[in-house]
Amino acid sequence: MKKIFLAIVLIAAVTVGANAQKGTKQISAGVELGLPAGAFGDAAKVGFGVNGKAIFGITDNGAITATTGFSNFGYKYYSSSNVSIIPILGGYRHDFGGSVKGLYAEPQIGAGIYMSKFGTGSYKSKDSEVNFTWALGGGYVYDNFDFGLRYQRAQGEGGGAGFFALKVAYNFPLAGK
Repeated sequence: MKKIFLAIVLIAAVTVGANAQKGTKQISAGVELGLPAGAFGDAAKVGFGVNGKAIFGITDNGAITATTGFSNFGYKYYSSSNVSIIPILGGYRHDFGGSVKGLYAEPQIGAGIYMSKFGTGSYKSKDSEVNFTWALGGGYVYDNFDFGLRYQRAQGEGGGAGFFALKVAYNFPLAGK
């Protein structure tokens, strides 16, 4: 619980600090395809989701990010079961610039709300928990279209869940530089 609280405080501090800086500001909205990995991949089907991101430029090549979204994964063996994930992540996006302008890397940390629904026959169960979540990704931006790949993982007391996400988004520039 302490890790989750610290992650949320860090995200809030970084976001407030980023608003005071000069640089490009954008809002990104996109869709993604989630490919479960490890033990999560043994149980879950391919997932689908939407995401939103605030991007606050602090240098020519660096930006602070705040991300949220919603992803849903069905279970392979139980048709009325699924897990939904709402991440709340803060990160740093580094644009490599130069001859690879548009190419970026982005580590993120924060919390994820994980909600599972399980049903088989007459038995039904629901559960939700908040877990420390991290992600490492990268991508390429071309004419405000953002094509990305990231690995996202949550770690809770009962284990973890990870997946790869393929993203297509559009970055909407905001007023200011």
